[in-house]
Amino acid sequence: MTALSNQDPEAAVGTLEALLQRSEPLEPMPEMFARGILATALAALGRIGGARQATERAIALAETLGDAESKLHYEGLLRQLEVIGMSDDAIDQAFDRAERARDRGDSAAAEAELQTVLIAALAHLRVDLEASARGMLGETLLMRGAVDEARAHLERAKEIADELADEGAGQHFARLLATIGTSDGADRYRKEADIARRTDEVQAQAGAAMEAGDFDLAVSLIEPLADEARDANVPESEASLRGMLAQAHLLSGRRKEAEPAARRALEIAEALGARDAADGFRQILQLSVGWNIPVGKA
Repeated sequence: MTALSNQDPEAAVGTLEALLQRSEPLEPMPEMFARGILATALAALGRIGGARQATERAIALAETLGDAESKLHYEGLLRQLEVIGMSDDAIDQAFDRAERARDRGDSAAAEAELQTVLIAALAHLRVDLEASARGMLGETLLMRGAVDEARAHLERAKEIADELADEGAGQHFARLLATIGTSDGADRYRKEADIARRTDEVQAQAGAAMEAGDFDLAVSLIEPLADEARDANVPESEASLRGMLAQAHLLSGRRKEAEPAARRALEIAEALGARDAADGFRQILQLSVGWNIPVGKA
C-alpha cells in the first residue's frame, strides 16, 4: 500500500508476488486482501489480464469466507477492469449502470462508472468513446451543481464532436454549454432534469397502481408533479404526465375530469411539434369527449 501511495506499482507487485509465492500458503483472508491489492497494482501497470486473474481469485476467496461485502467490492473491481480492457459489452453495461444511477439520483455512483470509461478511452485513444463519457459525465455533474467541472467536460466533448464531424452531438453539447452560460441557466437545467427524472419515477409508480386498479392513487401521484412541471415550464414532462392523468381518469370512468388533462397534453405536444405524441393524446381526448365527436386541432 505504501508503494502504491508513492506511485510505485512495480514495487507493490514485487512485494505481493513474493508474499504469494512463499512455500507456506497464506490463510484465505490475507490472501484475499493481497490479491485485491495486487490487482490494483497490475492495473496501474496496464497488465489487465493479470489484474483480472488476481481479482477473480479474490472473489473466489471472498465466497469461501462468506464475506459478501468483499465479494461485492471485488466484483465491482472486475467490472472496472473489463471496461479498462475495452470490452464492448462491459463499456455498454457501464454506461447503462451510470444512466440508472443518475436516474435514481445517485450522482457518485454514476460519476464513478463514467470516470472508469473515460480512463479507458484516454488510455486507448478512443476519442469517440471519450466524447460520450465526457458528455454524460458533464450532464451528471450538472445535476449536483458542479458547473465548472461539467463545463470542462462538455467543452472537450463538443471539441471532439466537431473534429469527428458529428453534427448532432456537437449541437447537443453546444446547447448544453449555452444553457449553463449563466447561473440561472444552470439552475434551470438542474430543475428540468430533476423533474424529468421524477416524471419517469412517478409514471412507473402510477402505471403499477393503474394495473392494480387503484386509479385514485395514480391520480394522486401524477397530478402534483404535472402541476409542478407546468409551473417550472417543463412542457415535455407536463404533456407526458397530463396524458397519463387523462388515462387514469378515463379508466376510472371520470370522462369529465379526463378531458382537460387530455386537451392540455395535446396542446403541448402540438406546440412542440411532437406528432406521434399528439396523435396519441388526440385519441385519448376523443375517448374523453365521446366516440362520435370529431377532435381536430386542440
